[in-house]
Amino acid sequence: MARSRSGKQTSSWWQAVVAVAFFVAVFMGLREIDQRDLAAIDARERDLAARAASELAAWRVLPAVEQLARCRRFWIEGYSLGWRAEWAAWAPGRIEALVPAGLNPGHLQHLVCADAGGTLGSRYRHPRPMLRAEQGADVGNDAPPDALLELAARLARLPAEGGPMAIEVQTSADQEEPLTREVAQDGEVRIEPPHLAPVLPWLWVRGSSSTAETPLPLVPRYAWDRDIAAAFRKLGEVLPPGADTRIVELSLLEDRIEMLLEGPLPALGLNAERGEIELDAWGDPVTWLYPREAIGFGCPRGVHLVELEARFRQAAASKGISDVESGRQRYHTAWYSCSPAFSDGQTGVWHLDPVVE
Repeated sequence: MARSRSGKQTSSWWQAVVAVAFFVAVFMGLREIDQRDLAAIDARERDLAARAASELAAWRVLPAVEQLARCRRFWIEGYSLGWRAEWAAWAPGRIEALVPAGLNPGHLQHLVCADAGGTLGSRYRHPRPMLRAEQGADVGNDAPPDALLELAARLARLPAEGGPMAIEVQTSADQEEPLTREVAQDGEVRIEPPHLAPVLPWLWVRGSSSTAETPLPLVPRYAWDRDIAAAFRKLGEVLPPGADTRIVELSLLEDRIEMLLEGPLPALGLNAERGEIELDAWGDPVTWLYPREAIGFGCPRGVHLVELEARFRQAAASKGISDVESGRQRYHTAWYSCSPAFSDGQTGVWHLDPVVE
């Protein structure tokens, strides 16, 4: 009997050893996989860092006019900005511009390009907004010059040594010629032609960007899936006052508002059953009022903005949300439509999917 118990203990002991060995082997295998993954990630990060350093080094030795060409191409391709710049500035390694924002003649978008990369800056109110023809319609001889192209012409003539420390160029539809401000290496400022008054303030001082402290009023950026009260206020500003404007479909997204208006609206040049328009994160229209047929999930009959907002509040209240003005509540979906998934296909309904935070 004693030998039997001893045999059982030995068998249990070997089973424990085998189990421990198995788990050790699995652990070491997983650890080896993790180490290989970490090594691969580390190698990719080193490769990306080396590539970025190489691009930066190549950028710094480019002539200024070629740097500007790259910046302009990046802005147009990256942000779909095709409008002529009204202000452009250069200092070694850095180029900035102000271009009209969307279709709003009263806003200017700040663009920055430095260290082989570009960014989208703040948006400002234009001190002297002017209505603008549809893109492509002002290509005649009377078209205002592009400040970036004027700056490129200046940069192409820079001497190899002893050139200016900074250059600013302004162009405007009511200016006959571009206005240029150069800051020499000794700090002397020269403005050409001296008799022209600038439309925009001079934004650079001694070659360093001061656009962050620009006297131009800042236009706030919104998150429309959260700033609901601001969205309805902005819609009240954008939709034509006095017109019988009815909304048949609307979506509030983080960086844009998409809506369909009921046509026809002859005063706005819309003779179709529907008109589609989109606003960006600043509330600027970024599309024309495109004609659309009565298809999709738009309602047969639209509602005025006041009614649309009232229905939103009712839909939010049904979900226990009463703080529409606070901006604390965000929505995965905030969609007004006659989609048969949420309505009878005739009466507009807000489909709200709030985020639980």
